[in-house]
Amino acid sequence: MKKDLKDLPIVSSSSSYRITRFNPDTETVSLHEVFEEVFSDHFDYHPSSLEDFMKRFLRSSFNPDLWFVLKEEKELVGFAFCTVNAETKLGEITHLGVRKEWRRKGLAHDLLYHSFSTLKGEGMVSVALLVDSDSYTDATIVYQKAGMYVNRGFTRYDLEV
Repeated sequence: MKKDLKDLPIVSSSSSYRITRFNPDTETVSLHEVFEEVFSDHFDYHPSSLEDFMKRFLRSSFNPDLWFVLKEEKELVGFAFCTVNAETKLGEITHLGVRKEWRRKGLAHDLLYHSFSTLKGEGMVSVALLVDSDSYTDATIVYQKAGMYVNRGFTRYDLEV
């Protein structure tokens, strides 16, 4: 899915939740736990160890200023990981998740708009993400309500060998 950032509306959240930049020094363990919980029942999920999760920090695209955590008081309840491509001016939300108990409260929307705004501030003209259109969480609907549209689709076939 994709969204053009040219005419991004200013969206304020009246939520009591806080979105902050990820701090790898203090939040890695809790972010890994929430990441595993959020994606544990998604299509093609494979558990990852903390060590495997931390390998993401070694990627050239990793920028902790573009990873966001959503908290209720001190409890981490959601996240968004973003990357930028300065050449194409395309930002990408590579992962977005909200813990089950906190879903259906508009928190994914808050994370999306925080990401959109930050990516626009980084000079991006559009933002994209990949989504499983059959997701049980109705993620596609969340993204459409945030103004995203289907840019292209693909079908994946798997063969167990």
